[in-house]
Amino acid sequence: MNNKTTLKNWATCPNCHTPEWRVAPGIANLRCPNCTAIAVRSRQAPLEVRRMLKATTWEYANPTQDLLEAFRRTGVVATALPDNDPILEEVRVLLELPRDFDGVRFRIRGFLAGRKGLCAGDFKTKSRLKGSLKAEASGSKVEFIRPPPPVDSPSAEGQLIEQELAARTAAVQPLDHLNMAKVRATTSHPLLGVEVNSSSDGSVASGHVLGPLELKSHATLADAGDKGREVLQQLSIQAFAVGVDEGLIIIAERPRLDAVASPRFTAVAVSGLLEFHLGSLQHWISIDEELAALISNLTGGDVDE
Repeated sequence: MNNKTTLKNWATCPNCHTPEWRVAPGIANLRCPNCTAIAVRSRQAPLEVRRMLKATTWEYANPTQDLLEAFRRTGVVATALPDNDPILEEVRVLLELPRDFDGVRFRIRGFLAGRKGLCAGDFKTKSRLKGSLKAEASGSKVEFIRPPPPVDSPSAEGQLIEQELAARTAAVQPLDHLNMAKVRATTSHPLLGVEVNSSSDGSVASGHVLGPLELKSHATLADAGDKGREVLQQLSIQAFAVGVDEGLIIIAERPRLDAVASPRFTAVAVSGLLEFHLGSLQHWISIDEELAALISNLTGGDVDE
């Protein structure tokens, strides 16, 4: 994807249901006209990128042993879906054919950061969790808006692929085994006892896996195992927020304007997420005295190492 800009910019309110509204390009803070909350900026993707996404077909590839082992080394059970799994059949129908309709509102969005409390993303790494807990303890957390990322950044490309799959899914709803509607939840953390916010990309249900869905994009599938632990931490909290211990990770290669071959995608079912998450957190506590003290302060000293 290239980095052409567009003059069409919008804003949305993260606090209420005010419909998005057109705004002038810029970086200045905006306020919702109804509830006065800080608004999040977004902009339209370039026309050539939108046309590319519509025409893109992804080719399914079984997860490699290297990819499965990258997840298994964390302690989770990671498996490929059988060829006849109904989730996989529905995803293949959506991705292996080009989209045959228009009207998709592609947006490259900024986001609201610095909200009070913990979210699933805070648990991606030990340093990230410690930074969030420090800000909570000192009262220095301040809400601010991150602007929309450049169109050729991994973040923007991931957003656009997610929107493409969501649009294709919505066009053939109801599907029996795949739902691309975001699932937002607040749950009590099983070890810390504090509320944690989470948001998954959707949900899946079959005889092989039942739980949240995370869609990740990479330049190539070979890169997918590099941040496996971070993905699993997110998925773990999403899973126990809905009362399950498993989920599905769909990994899609990012399409490119100059590409000849179709990008590929794969899917990995994972289970044992609660044990993985709690084990990781207890390990971090055991090796980092500062983190242990922050968590003790947060929970009143009720966490066992």
